[in-house]
Amino acid sequence: MTKYTITHNFGMCPNQIQGHTDDGRHFYFRGRHAAWSLGFGKTHDEAVEAYDYEGDILKGGYFELQEWEAFFWDVIDNCVEKGRPNPSMRAADIRDYQKALQDIHDEIRPRAIEYAIPVDDVIKIIRKHHPDWMS
Repeated sequence: MTKYTITHNFGMCPNQIQGHTDDGRHFYFRGRHAAWSLGFGKTHDEAVEAYDYEGDILKGGYFELQEWEAFFWDVIDNCVEKGRPNPSMRAADIRDYQKALQDIHDEIRPRAIEYAIPVDDVIKIIRKHHPDWMS
């Protein structure tokens, strides 16, 4: 099993982790919007440009650093080492997420046709249907 050493865990929007493996590869793990990616390369720049593993997340780039690191180790264990799909986006989460998006769409679309919706109103609608968003 490969050993991973985190050298930096930083940021919010995007959340980012970078480091290296015991075999000399660099890695870069990033989460922004509703997606995460993990890349490996001979250099840090190559790792940033690589998208070896990708998946969906509900919280986008709004993780606390400890929570983001725990998610990183979950991805390493399940996706990289065991070849499983995105570990933290289970079927129930996907259904809830899709329903929240549909509810938001259903509420915003009729109003958007009539007039421009202020950003604060859009945020209220999103939070009504997806209370954990940006919390």
